[in-house]
Amino acid sequence: LMHRLCDETLALTVHRQQDHLFETATKADYMYFLAQGSLNYFEDIDIASRSLTGIEVKPGTWLCEAALWTEWVHVGKAEFITSSQVLRVSAGAFIHALEMHTFVREITLGYCKQ
Repeated sequence: LMHRLCDETLALTVHRQQDHLFETATKADYMYFLAQGSLNYFEDIDIASRSLTGIEVKPGTWLCEAALWTEWVHVGKAEFITSSQVLRVSAGAFIHALEMHTFVREITLGYCKQ
């Protein structure tokens, strides 16, 4: 069950310096876990003036968890500072797994109640 769940929902992606992980105002289809490398996240606090505030993201950090639970649109962009590896969780495949596997659904509900 766990192997199938991982095969269906997870992907390890490799990115080069200056690649973008996501852009402002695009639909969030994935949650991301930065496994290796670093990136800058720029929150777009004022879309009209394009004023951006940057935060450096280090390995071990997750981004966009909201994509798993809601219809989410990115409110910023992420650009890699170095070559990096990212574990990507497909929101659609994750929801499908919850529908198909009672065990996974129960674990997830327990997490959500915390």
